Amino acid sequence: MKEERTTRELREALTKKRNADRNSVKITKNRNFDHVGPDPDAKVIKRPDTADVPDYIGKPKTKVSRKLQDSLPY
Repeated sequence: MKEERTTRELREALTKKRNADRNSVKITKNRNFDHVGPDPDAKVIKRPDTADVPDYIGKPKTKVSRKLQDSLPY
């Protein structure tokens, strides 16, 4: 039977095993150069204003953010 190991030895063995598992993953490059971002073929749908059509209650217009551009989290 194996001798008892200390907590430190167990932690080191676990760390070595985890590092070996992480380093064994084969890294491949992504060569997919498809379009990234919003669909370039998307069209803007012109919706009537609430005042243009009687008895029509539309969705509220999207508001432009007034935050400073410097306050981005990244």
